[in-house]
Amino acid sequence: GGMNIEQFDERQKAIRNKIMTKAFALAIILLCGAIILNECKVIEIGKTVSFTDYGFITFFILILYVTLSLIWKDAYVGIVNAASIKIALYGFSVLSILDIDLFIKHRMEQAPIDYVVLAGTITMIAITISLWLKKKDWDN
Repeated sequence: GGMNIEQFDERQKAIRNKIMTKAFALAIILLCGAIILNECKVIEIGKTVSFTDYGFITFFILILYVTLSLIWKDAYVGIVNAASIKIALYGFSVLSILDIDLFIKHRMEQAPIDYVVLAGTITMIAITISLWLKKKDWDN
């Protein structure tokens, strides 16, 4: 049944394209949101959050959205094989732990919250949890 794999790949491609399109739309919304919030003085980009930081945070939100959508819609597996999923799983787990560790250290030192580190940490944790939750589906 080589036919099924073909269909599966097509289905995954369709899902991936849809997700990428949505992510692009989301990026535009987030950037427009920044401009609106800035105009309304809700957050002052440059003061509260620097523009670079906002850019990074937007980037993390997008990575998070794309990765989680791919993982949950089973379109992630088509890109990678079992071995690299295991590497991703442990890699993301380690990064999450390091990120949490860094975040706690900063909190202990009463350093101001670094929103980029925070966004990165949340991204890592969410991807890690999703990979672990989906692991059982891939193991069989």
